[in-house]
Amino acid sequence: RALLMTRLLTLTGGGGSGKTRLALEAARDLVGTYPDGVWLIELAAVFEGELLPPTLAEALGVPERPGQLLANTLVDTLRTKRMLLVLDNCEHLVEHVARFVDILLDSCPHLSVLATSREVLGLAGEGSRLVSPLSKPDPRQQVTLEQLERYESVRLFVERARYRNPSFMLAPQNAQTVAEICERLEGIPLAIELAAARVGLSVEQIATRLDDSLGLLSAGSRTASPRQRTLRGALDWSYDLLSEPERVLFGRLSVFAGGWTLEAAEGAGAGAGIEKQEVLDLLLRLVDKSLVVIETSDDGELRYGLLEPVRQYAQEKLEDSGEAEAVRRLHARFFLDFAEWAGPKLKGPEQVEWLAHLEEDNDNLRAAMAWLLEAGEVEAAVRLAWALWIFWLIRGHQGEGRRWIEAALAKGENLPAYLRARALIVQASTYYGLAGFEQLGQICDEAATLFRRVGDKAGLGFAVSVQATVRMQQGNAELAIELFEKAIELGRETGEKWGVSGALAHLGSVYLGQGYYEPAARYLEEALALSREVGNRLSESAALYGLALAEQGRGDQERAEELYTEGLSSSAEAGDRANMTYCLEGLAQVAVAQGEMERAALLFGAAEASLEAAGGALYAYGQGRSVREQAVNAIRSRLDEAASSAAWAKGRAMSPAETLEYALFKQERTSSGAPATPEKPSASTAPSNLTRREREVASLVARGLTNRQIASELSISEHTVAN
Repeated sequence: RALLMTRLLTLTGGGGSGKTRLALEAARDLVGTYPDGVWLIELAAVFEGELLPPTLAEALGVPERPGQLLANTLVDTLRTKRMLLVLDNCEHLVEHVARFVDILLDSCPHLSVLATSREVLGLAGEGSRLVSPLSKPDPRQQVTLEQLERYESVRLFVERARYRNPSFMLAPQNAQTVAEICERLEGIPLAIELAAARVGLSVEQIATRLDDSLGLLSAGSRTASPRQRTLRGALDWSYDLLSEPERVLFGRLSVFAGGWTLEAAEGAGAGAGIEKQEVLDLLLRLVDKSLVVIETSDDGELRYGLLEPVRQYAQEKLEDSGEAEAVRRLHARFFLDFAEWAGPKLKGPEQVEWLAHLEEDNDNLRAAMAWLLEAGEVEAAVRLAWALWIFWLIRGHQGEGRRWIEAALAKGENLPAYLRARALIVQASTYYGLAGFEQLGQICDEAATLFRRVGDKAGLGFAVSVQATVRMQQGNAELAIELFEKAIELGRETGEKWGVSGALAHLGSVYLGQGYYEPAARYLEEALALSREVGNRLSESAALYGLALAEQGRGDQERAEELYTEGLSSSAEAGDRANMTYCLEGLAQVAVAQGEMERAALLFGAAEASLEAAGGALYAYGQGRSVREQAVNAIRSRLDEAASSAAWAKGRAMSPAETLEYALFKQERTSSGAPATPEKPSASTAPSNLTRREREVASLVARGLTNRQIASELSISEHTVAN
């Protein structure tokens, strides 16, 4: 109701009061109210105000535009949208958030914002709502067990206590003490959960310890609200029950952003009193005490995390310990090593798996990069960027990668020649498709010069390949062919098969653009075989796309459709939105050739939305763009404007999952062009490579359970179930 009366509503309250949970529940209920959706933007892991626009852009799928500030791009994109943004955990960026939200609301008349913060944003017209604590009993009044169970705080305490100790139950002997605990904790959910985790003690012992902590707290800040003091008291109390090694590790874990693995905890948590082999036991003790949360990642790996209020408390303890900088250095070094281990894997058959690993730890990689640059360890920052550039390119993080590498180049005036050359290749990869070719050419020309100077033939091969791509985009096919052949020669000489596969695919594209189908197909087939050998999904998709174009040029639409579908599937598995887009456009072109104009318009609409989400990168498929224009003109000439516009808009509105389902599966194509149910696979074609967790989820789906029910059944997050 409050959101209907204002375009900005801020939920306020202390840490652990349930602001995020309330916002998410409200968002779920409001999904149908906003035609353009309800979007969650989590800001807890965003450390700098400058990262606010890219964080929103990434969450909303808004790409950068060459020559335009990302903030302006967001405003232009959202100007006509009817949507709700849920901005979670604004307190540490409150001034930056306030300024940016003010701009958005002023420029986008149909946009609404639901924010959670420990304080209001302070904007004109802002509505605010204090998130009330759970209802709690008055321990001075005698109530029956039935009456006591009506209080929300009591029900939460009993539920969490039973989770820790299944034999726990509310009984006449402990009812009054439970009521006292809930009242002392002011009904704050996090505080109650921490108290309930101590049911190994008697409830009387819990009440006594908590009472002592609150007594000490009364001498604290008089300006802080009682709820904030109570929560701190609960955290102080829980912290006081930890052993010294548990306290040390608890503080060190606060350096992680977005969760961590056991190996990461060992990397940043061991040392100075804690042996590596002790970390697991200490970590599990913190899990048992509800200070660390645990969940299973999509690939079945256990990951750990701290709730944000708990992380902030732990961070204070780390700062007080005097070892904060040392632990941050260990964290940065661990993730630098992790990235350098993963980097070569991105050039092999495990590429898809390691792309997922890097995505899962992207917040930690960001934190590591930020610390390295702040600490002046520029060479290490460039090494990290060199390890991540393929990840940034494939997963659409080019804009963020460009900001990191340019910051490193600005600080690294005295970088060794080989590192500067690598930094320039990273910069070129983040500019690819998003900057003028003249600027891109200057970057790779300098990189090539430096690689020659230091005798790095593998690096020179990459630089020459980018030079060739620039010449191809500029229309100089003869020089592009010469340079690609040189890049292939260098790659074969150094054993850099990954780079060779990409150069071969682009070389085939050059011949294709000239209309020479036979040599084009020869190079593209070679690129496809080598790409599959080394696991290069980028060049595999490019080769499949080029081969499909060649088949279309020869008039074989059915074979072209097979190749486009194969390319779409490959790029989708890697999360490569740009190449997914081009394959979608190819399928639309086939639909035109087959006379299915509404399907073609729908696919073009979906491709257009996908390209925007990918950042609008212009890859080296000039021939494909000309074929696209012909197909779009054919739709306009053979389909009336109303039907064409409706199908195009329907395609734009489809989610990525709906788009893939529509494009990849055999459809019962209706006159409306709407997605239809795919044919059911037979038992013999059912996937056999599911993980144990995926099989568990599949079986529960078959029983008709919802995502939330499955999450509860398996004790994992709804996000994991959805994935």
